[in-house]
Amino acid sequence: MYMYDRCLRFEVFFFTVLDRLARLEASLSRNKDSGNEKQQKLIGELQSKLENTKAEQVVEREKMKKAMMEVQRLTSENAKLQYRILHLARALKEADHR
Repeated sequence: MYMYDRCLRFEVFFFTVLDRLARLEASLSRNKDSGNEKQQKLIGELQSKLENTKAEQVVEREKMKKAMMEVQRLTSENAKLQYRILHLARALKEADHR
């Protein structure tokens, strides 16, 4: 669940950055003639953050996939062990009754 929560937080951040970037780009296109250097710098920074966040999201999703696969493997192994315990306990009871 921890990895899933982190991935969700990254996605929320990612979409927030996308929204801000879209608004800045729209503002920049309206003010194209003004050549506002501050907005262009901010857009560059946001694009950089967006790329970094995308990369982190890919890494987190891979970690989450691996963790989920491990959970599935351990769940399967647990079920097998519980099955063995059940049969061993039955065998023990039968041996005690003889």
